[in-house]
Amino acid sequence: MNNDSKSDFIVSQADAEIIAHLFNEGISDFQSIIDALEWTEEKNKQLFDFAFDYFDFSDFDDDNEYNPIIPEENYRSFIHNLPIDFSDDWFDEEWYEEVYQELRDFMIEIDETRQEKGKMNYSLDDVIYLIGMTFCPITQKPKHLVKEIQSLVCVSLRKTNKKTFIFDEVLDAFDKAFENYIE
Repeated sequence: MNNDSKSDFIVSQADAEIIAHLFNEGISDFQSIIDALEWTEEKNKQLFDFAFDYFDFSDFDDDNEYNPIIPEENYRSFIHNLPIDFSDDWFDEEWYEEVYQELRDFMIEIDETRQEKGKMNYSLDDVIYLIGMTFCPITQKPKHLVKEIQSLVCVSLRKTNKKTFIFDEVLDAFDKAFENYIE
């Protein structure tokens, strides 16, 4: 499979729920999963490629047709890494509040590491990079959230007519940007 089709592999919320339900029932063989999903052959192949690292191949026998199984210890990682296309209405205020605090804490950690290296000020490019790095651990998020937060923070900082900013200014702008998502 080429890299383009890997990046095109997206699972709907409904299909992810089907997979999670199968796992909850103890059903994790590939054939049962694709039977339940009723996808095209191409999408089944994409799922196989995605699931390959999660399969248990210990029962593989060249003489028999093999139906790989995802062991129970891999369920959580599989679901966590599954590229699910969440609709924006899935992300409620509670999700934003939790993510905001996690991102804020992580941003502080990144800045502490930066300060240890003697870097105290941020340019707008540095701010954009910092926010992008901060969002990296969040695997499921609204499609445009990172760009929106970056934009809101930069607009806020530009209003100061300064070229560089201390971290507290960046953090304050970040807090104000998230006020748009949290009541």
